[in-house]
Amino acid sequence: MKEDLSPAVVPPGSPMIPPAIEQLIAAIGRLNPLQTRFVMDSISLLNVDELDFLERYVLFYEKEGVTINQLADCYQVIVRDAMREQVYFAKHGRYRMSSFAEACAKVYHNPGYMFAYMHGLILTQFLWPNHVRMARWFLEKLPRGRAGAYLEIGPGHGFFFMNAMRHGSFASYEGIDISQTSIALTEKLVQCGSFGKFDRYRLHQADFLAHNFDREYSAITMGEVLEHVERPELFLRRIRELASPGAFIYLSTVINAPMIDHIHLFESVASIRRLLAETRLSICDQQVLPSHGLTIEECERQRLAVNIAFVLAPV
Repeated sequence: MKEDLSPAVVPPGSPMIPPAIEQLIAAIGRLNPLQTRFVMDSISLLNVDELDFLERYVLFYEKEGVTINQLADCYQVIVRDAMREQVYFAKHGRYRMSSFAEACAKVYHNPGYMFAYMHGLILTQFLWPNHVRMARWFLEKLPRGRAGAYLEIGPGHGFFFMNAMRHGSFASYEGIDISQTSIALTEKLVQCGSFGKFDRYRLHQADFLAHNFDREYSAITMGEVLEHVERPELFLRRIRELASPGAFIYLSTVINAPMIDHIHLFESVASIRRLLAETRLSICDQQVLPSHGLTIEECERQRLAVNIAFVLAPV
């Protein structure tokens, strides 16, 4: 199925854009005028279902006491930190953080920062075109009608986890994350009632490598995790151990994409493909999205960001 990203699905200023989203755009523009046109153009790419999801998300958190201005602040945290880390990366040729312990102390176990980080990050699912494309690809590839157990490693804000429950048919769903803030936000999103009612799930605040799982899984998702760990090969081997024969495995990560908590630097598509081969995971399908207007080769040569996702199978 070919995705539709034509630039005029819902033109900015159209009555079809819900007022809550127009208010969010305005709030982001007040904080960072340079983002106004980018955000408006991004909103114009969204289809009706995506606009509806974003509106429900904003309205739910308003009821929870998180104002639209606060959500805009959270988005600005992501934009500000991404720019700062890009400057550092361009100067030093490496990510700022080098250890998971440092990332835990400054990010994952810092509730105040994690709250802003997670809310800002979920907004990028609608305001950054490559993130929109990745979310669409995930839903396109997610098996329909498959039984068994679903596992998500690092659900973060809960967007993919909850959408897997909305669109999948697995008997049970589990999510595991090192951050208590992430687990709480995922639980809140799943239980908010704005997107359906779900009860066949469990969430664990735990170290994925140390946790004692009691089953194999017919579907395993790990989105944007490998760049956050010191030894990604250990995560991939553990995934293979937990995958049942013929399991659906979805993995996404980034190349040359500095963020405050990114540790492991992938510098090319080839380096990720080698790692997958070494850990005995076979590539069934892939989506590679370079920075806007550039080729993959240009991004690798200029050390600019590339988003990449795979559908994998255990060998």
